[in-house]
Amino acid sequence: MNLQYLLVRSALTWLISLLTLTGNVAITDSIPLYILEDGPEGRVIISEHVEIALSHRKYTSQEIIGPEAPPFGILPDSVHTNFPLTLWARIRLRNQSPDVQNLYLGFCNLVDSVSFYTLKDGRLQDLKVSGAAIDPFQKKLITSTNHIPLELGEGEEITAYFKLQFSQPVSPEHLGELFIQSDGYVLGALLEKFAVQFFYAGLMLLFSLLSLFTYLLFRDRTFIYFAGVQLSFTFYFLSVSGIIDTLLLRGHSFPVPPIFLSLSVLVLSVGLFVNAYIRIRQHYPRYYHWYMALTVFTALSNHLGLWILQEYYQVAFYYNVVLIVWIIFTFIPILLLARGNSRQARNLLVALSVLFLTSLLYVIYLLGYFPQGFPAGYSVQAGTLLFALLVFYGLFDQVNAIKLDRQKMENLEQLKSRFFANISHEFRTPLTLLLGPIEQLREKAHEASDKKLLDTAHTNAQRLLDLINQLLDLARLESGKMQLQLSELNFPQFLKGIVMSFESLALRKNIRLHFMSRNTSIPLWIDREKTEVIFYNLLSNAFKFTDSGGEVAVGVSEDDEQVEIVVRDNGIGIPEDQLAHIFDRFYQVQEASLRQVNGSGIGLALVQELVQLQQGSIRVESTEDEGTTFILSFRKCSSHLSNEGLPDSGTKLQYKASVIDTETSVTEEEAWERPLSSTPLLLLIEDNADIRDYIRQQLQGHFRLEEAVNGREGIEKALELHPDLVISDVMMPEKDGYEVCHFLKQDERTSHIPVILLTARASQEEKLKGLEYGADDYLLKPFHSRELEVRVRKLIELRVQLRRKIQENPTLNFSDLGGNPADLAFMEKINGCIEKYMDDNQFGVGTLAENMGMSSVHLNRKLNALTGYSSGKYIQQTRLRRALNLLENTRMNVSEVALETGFSSTAYFVKCFREHYGKTPGSIQQKTS
Repeated sequence: MNLQYLLVRSALTWLISLLTLTGNVAITDSIPLYILEDGPEGRVIISEHVEIALSHRKYTSQEIIGPEAPPFGILPDSVHTNFPLTLWARIRLRNQSPDVQNLYLGFCNLVDSVSFYTLKDGRLQDLKVSGAAIDPFQKKLITSTNHIPLELGEGEEITAYFKLQFSQPVSPEHLGELFIQSDGYVLGALLEKFAVQFFYAGLMLLFSLLSLFTYLLFRDRTFIYFAGVQLSFTFYFLSVSGIIDTLLLRGHSFPVPPIFLSLSVLVLSVGLFVNAYIRIRQHYPRYYHWYMALTVFTALSNHLGLWILQEYYQVAFYYNVVLIVWIIFTFIPILLLARGNSRQARNLLVALSVLFLTSLLYVIYLLGYFPQGFPAGYSVQAGTLLFALLVFYGLFDQVNAIKLDRQKMENLEQLKSRFFANISHEFRTPLTLLLGPIEQLREKAHEASDKKLLDTAHTNAQRLLDLINQLLDLARLESGKMQLQLSELNFPQFLKGIVMSFESLALRKNIRLHFMSRNTSIPLWIDREKTEVIFYNLLSNAFKFTDSGGEVAVGVSEDDEQVEIVVRDNGIGIPEDQLAHIFDRFYQVQEASLRQVNGSGIGLALVQELVQLQQGSIRVESTEDEGTTFILSFRKCSSHLSNEGLPDSGTKLQYKASVIDTETSVTEEEAWERPLSSTPLLLLIEDNADIRDYIRQQLQGHFRLEEAVNGREGIEKALELHPDLVISDVMMPEKDGYEVCHFLKQDERTSHIPVILLTARASQEEKLKGLEYGADDYLLKPFHSRELEVRVRKLIELRVQLRRKIQENPTLNFSDLGGNPADLAFMEKINGCIEKYMDDNQFGVGTLAENMGMSSVHLNRKLNALTGYSSGKYIQQTRLRRALNLLENTRMNVSEVALETGFSSTAYFVKCFREHYGKTPGSIQQKTS
């Protein structure tokens, strides 16, 4: 019985095995077969031979080959899947070559897990694993890519099943992605990748360290941005090659793909570097804002795309398109400046051409338009190395040029110092001899006109002597011959006396003057005379560059170690690009000429030298059109000071600033806003010397007079001097009076200047011709001298009244006052330009002058003559007029109105609005509501 049972059971087992084997053979025969004739060369894609089974159910390794297994088939291109996803795939592989094949099967890099099986004896066996979520050090091959090793003997055929798990969405073509490579090719490529990438990273890190070191030497941010570019390239190529994933992430997920993160940093670094290197913001301020906005968008677009599309490869395609657009916009300012003979732009154009062309080659390669194995990746890296070398050459060439220029400037400055020191000694003797007789004549003068002339001569001679003494003081400071004469003073009381000496000037200029000290008694060791010079200079500058209605404040504070003094004004400020030079000897801020303020450029240099002589420090903070602040610090004890000055008779300081000097400069500064009694400037254009002498005698007591002997010289002097009025003869050589009048009235720089034509021709036709050319008045020879004076005075008074009306009525538009068409057109153009840039807080006098096609000097003179405002003040007045309109007619709050009208600070907007209209923006809103 037992024997029969065993025989029956053996027969049944054999039958079942036979049926199973027969079924498996039938199934196996239906699986696509890939035949290896010879060993694969390079990377061979065999995805078209892969069958895939898609199902929501998760099958085990035995169920997938059983009768309940889902159907397998070639995956269509338009299949829809939900992620996360688990799928099974299969393929047959046969080695028909005469040799054993040692291979690696490669899968999509976005596969989190790959489980590889071979079908033997009706079962899936020989499990091998890989995947992006697996630590590379746990794989057979230490790499972030997904490879499975496989050995096929001669004539051997296997049936392979593999389970793929995806956590992130991928395109359908990547679900069954499979390629085959020889083990020698894979290992060689891996060694080559690590060797090349580490060599490249080492070079780029070396360049980055050199950039950082150079920044520490020269404090130029261009080197910081350049170091960022090099580090970004290093990070990018380490990410692309998978080394970051292999060595750092090691299978762990990261919120942002390293490649996307490196590209974002790279785009930002390149954008900042290009702007800093060729100064896009200075050359094209409007384009700069658009370009930086595009740069930020490009840097963030890959992250936004990944968040929206949720598919890596699709995002990469669109991002490459955005990147190409950004590259084009990066080239535009470089090309424009290179055409304009900018050396920096040309150097950068050569370097970036190498970089961007190889990058474009790489992008095209990524889009699939080059065959596999094309060395585009390495060509880009070679391009970045060449880019770094070329830029470094340009940067160091620029640095060497700066060093040479600095050396030349230092030599020139030394030459200037020696020259002025020598010549100053020669000037002092005759000046002293001049001052003595002038003072004697002043005492004896009885006529008011004579006394006034002598006062003017004495004041200017004294100013010249003060200037010479400043030069001598600087020379002694430089040679180390000036010594301190120290004494302990109650510093707040001492400084308050200096500040209050400017009180009458503050009243005359309508400037608020404040002095503040938290402590009324602070003992301080200082040189009284030299410290007076310091603060007289600083306060003189503050009053020179602060408009009527402004504020000058001086504050004193202390701590345990030092005393700090702040001298602050809300005047015109200093441009940011000139702040670093204001303490340089003989340097003058360019915008100072707009205010018609005379200066030698040595006052602040002397201040710094005297502060440092007393072991103190001085620094400056300034914002253009908002004001300037000087901060001085002096140590409280005397131990840091040389014993030679405690106390002893040091070298006496020759120069001491005076309030009279400041007042004289302020008078000149206010020349554009002066009343009629303060001698307007007339330009007389007349070829007859007797007529010039006659007119000069009649007018010189009431006006300042400049002369020209023909029309061409008259035009040149009018453009140079910008007189308050022009008197011109009609019949003259080179250019007659009509041509002069026509030119002055057509040129935007001079169209506002009144013109009186003088002629002997009495016909009505001649008179009408002169008026048609734009003459403001017409006077027939012979004329009564009193008539000419009255006509001149009335024309100038009309200009003064026009300016006064504009200043007294803040809401008044220039167009409401009438005027000649050329001036109206000019003001409309000015207003249109300001309206265009109304919300741009970077818009200022320089941009306005550039848009008007005029220099800042000519624009300022023109606006001053027409409105009584400087360019900066007129921009502010227009913005405030617009702000008033918005507050009265919209529901915008104060902060929104401030931003809309170009004020970056709401507090500053409120301050300016209150000063201009006499009420706050909030009160306007409350009244409107």
